[in-house]
Amino acid sequence: DPSDAFLFDVDGNVINTSQPGALPTINISESDHFKAFKSNSTSATTTVQSARSIVTGKRTTVLARKLTNANGVFLGVLTRRIEAYRFEKLLEAAALGQGSTIAMVHRAGELIARLPRDEALIGASIADDPVFKRAVTTSGPATVRLTGEADGEDRLASARQLRNYPIWIAAT
Repeated sequence: DPSDAFLFDVDGNVINTSQPGALPTINISESDHFKAFKSNSTSATTTVQSARSIVTGKRTTVLARKLTNANGVFLGVLTRRIEAYRFEKLLEAAALGQGSTIAMVHRAGELIARLPRDEALIGASIADDPVFKRAVTTSGPATVRLTGEADGEDRLASARQLRNYPIWIAAT
């Protein structure tokens, strides 16, 4: 299951998983979040990163949590992969109506999930999108009036960051 949890040791080797069966041979020591946690180059204890899964080969969002002992010594990382379709099920609840778009976007501009679904766009950068540009430079919601690229229609777009996560929800 692509949404299983994985526990990695101080060297990045998988030591446990919620998956049934034999323990897979996986090492994440070269991943950005592992290197940042191990080197203490980030004060964050949890990161969110869009990546191509080394297990499934699909674009996925990795939630990673730094694990330390009571003295702050690095012990490893706990991760959970979440594929776009899981986020899209959440976005479906918004049901904005015909002609609308709703998306989850990482702070770096990578599209995590989108409705209507377009697999080719997952992982693509929208960092130059006017709504996203405004959202990452505004505290609170960012709202922009624009002309839709696909249909030339007048649109109202808004985006807001999720509390405590480097993720924005954007809707038109």
